[in-house]
Amino acid sequence: DVAYNSGVSLLDLLNDILDISKVEAGKLTLETISFDLRHTIEEVSTLLAQNAQAKNIDITLDIDPAFPEAVFGDPTRIRQIVSNLTGNAIKFTESGTVTLRLFKQNAYIVIQVIDTGIGISPDSMEKIFAPFSQAYSDTTRKYGGTGLGLALCRQLVTHMQGQLTVDSSMDKGSCFTTRIPL
Repeated sequence: DVAYNSGVSLLDLLNDILDISKVEAGKLTLETISFDLRHTIEEVSTLLAQNAQAKNIDITLDIDPAFPEAVFGDPTRIRQIVSNLTGNAIKFTESGTVTLRLFKQNAYIVIQVIDTGIGISPDSMEKIFAPFSQAYSDTTRKYGGTGLGLALCRQLVTHMQGQLTVDSSMDKGSCFTTRIPL
């Protein structure tokens, strides 16, 4: 199990590095196909539920019942964004909940990942989106990670003509909001 999980972690890291390189080289191509985003959000929460349960954290879904059955976009990249944001929310939450919210707002699809975690200081808000950066110097030692996930998420969202923003309060949690024109 340890060897398998280590291999999966290394593969994820390698894929993140390759994806960041593709975006920076202008070589990333996005799919535009019809898919069920609601189902994608549900799948991500199911896949990450075990990590949350191990920490006694609840994952909740708040999906607007009027959300369309299908949207056009790149399901693989959107799953990657939601997985990274949700994985981070679980990682940096000691207790409480992680909520995935999905709704439509004008011409945008909005995905929010909200946690009751450690929060981010105002002076670290933009720093967390830089490759190989984390909010605090002891973050890697305490929580793990490489500092690539949020950089990749922002680059992917920007490549989709969207926005990825964060609101956070120290010791109260964070809300990452992705707005994509799907």
